[in-house]
Amino acid sequence: MRFVTLLCSAIAVFLLAALTRSQDPVETRPSDAVLARLEILEKQMTQVQTWIQAQAKQAEGLAAALDTSEKEGFIYGINPKSREVLLEAFRAHASTLRTAVPGQAPANVADAEKGADEKGGR
Repeated sequence: MRFVTLLCSAIAVFLLAALTRSQDPVETRPSDAVLARLEILEKQMTQVQTWIQAQAKQAEGLAAALDTSEKEGFIYGINPKSREVLLEAFRAHASTLRTAVPGQAPANVADAEKGADEKGGR
């Protein structure tokens, strides 16, 4: 009988200890290292977005310069077809730099839907 009492007491103490531990609040605050890394990443993301915005703005200037160059007769002269190809390539590049720029509102609904598709609908 003494053994049964001792066993029941041991089980009760074990269960009480297990219940007490399960009720301890879990530490949810990120570590200082994680917070420091997050701050660095946010700063880098801001820098990248600023750089991308500058590229998009410069692409608008490039497109205007290409139009002016064509009006001034750039495509005339030796091998005009190669100059037309060059202008077309620069225009395509400038257009790509201005499309779906992070942090910039889409120009129209189609661009907004395209951007959502590219991001996986997030």
